Amino acid sequence: MISTLSPPKGTNYFASYDSMRPERIAKLESLAFKYGEYHDSYLVTEPNRHYFWGKEDCGVIGFCRDGRYLHIVGGLIAAKADQHKLLENFIEFARLNQLVISFFGISEVELPTFREQGFRITKYGEEARLNLADHHWSGKPFEWVRRQENYVRRQNVVLKELHEADHAPDEWQTILTELLTISEEHICNKSQTGEIPFFEGQLIPGYLHRRRLFVAQAEAGRGRFEGFLLCTPLAGGNSWSFEMYRQRNDAVRGTIPFLMKQAIDVLAEEGCKSVSLCPIPTLRCKARIPDDCFVSWLGLRIWGNCLGAIFDTKGMYHFKSRFRPQFENIYICSYPTSSLGTLLSFVRCVKALNFKVSHVFKKLLTWNPQRLTLAHPTQASLDYSQSAAAGSVDMRGNLKARLGNNREKQQDIASRAESEMPLL
Repeated sequence: MISTLSPPKGTNYFASYDSMRPERIAKLESLAFKYGEYHDSYLVTEPNRHYFWGKEDCGVIGFCRDGRYLHIVGGLIAAKADQHKLLENFIEFARLNQLVISFFGISEVELPTFREQGFRITKYGEEARLNLADHHWSGKPFEWVRRQENYVRRQNVVLKELHEADHAPDEWQTILTELLTISEEHICNKSQTGEIPFFEGQLIPGYLHRRRLFVAQAEAGRGRFEGFLLCTPLAGGNSWSFEMYRQRNDAVRGTIPFLMKQAIDVLAEEGCKSVSLCPIPTLRCKARIPDDCFVSWLGLRIWGNCLGAIFDTKGMYHFKSRFRPQFENIYICSYPTSSLGTLLSFVRCVKALNFKVSHVFKKLLTWNPQRLTLAHPTQASLDYSQSAAAGSVDMRGNLKARLGNNREKQQDIASRAESEMPLL
């Protein structure tokens, strides 16, 4: 039986979404929209986590609890001026209840805040992000993306954005049912038995809030849905994350690249600053950084090297690199540190062992020659991660300079990949 947690004086803890009053739920959504800085910050509005509120409701942290282990995605949901206080309150909460806490996906510029509080920091992977201010689709580097879009358009498929307010309740429910069916079809071809909970966004009827829903619809908008793209907001809607994208098993080839490219164009026309294609866990995590957590690093190495048949990180990198994004280092911040118990707890939370054994063995025994053409990441970001771990003062400026060089090298590597398969 899981024990009840006691919050420090002046703070609040809620064991479920529904245990909060409607006005607090509204404030939660408002904070996530306005102050969420990460691709997964807005996931705090999904009803599948616990919630800690700092003193004077200065901010909120949503987390998954597994016994004494707390796993957090989305960072600190608070104004910049309140983040330090919120983290201090959360550490006090952890000490009071003898908890172990792990933040996933923390960016380079936020590391000083965590380091000052005694967190152990380990590189987790890299996030793929497109800067829309100077983004274009011209030239050979984007030839594959243009080809996918043109083929889908020739099949009379169009992009549409769906809004609940434009449909009657029964009609909207029918639409969501069709999209959920597409999602289930997608999972049938994966090694996992279901969606990865907590760490990935879900299409949950009644909890879309300010998410945006794009669909690829056949017959010039009159036919079936070939696939869909669910976007979550960050930074007050100035940036968006492509959190969930799914297609039918028999969808028109190139449906997902078509959806992503067309949605990027829509967001760019609206003046959005950037689009996150979400992280690639374990990417360029081979080398350790100073003062990291060995257990976390070892777990990531095992994940990257031994679980390829379940989590296709190589295919993930290959597909996302086709859009020529910048790759930004992200980290796990652990307090007081990570242990074997932390790793096992993480495995339980993401249901990593819930996979189809027959499907995994089939992938292991079936050699696909197209895998040889996958884009391979360079090691360009290693120097950057090492300088960050040393506690560089000018991290934001260093980030921009390093990623500029890294982007060119990534484009050179990815442009040599000739595989046509969208590994989704």
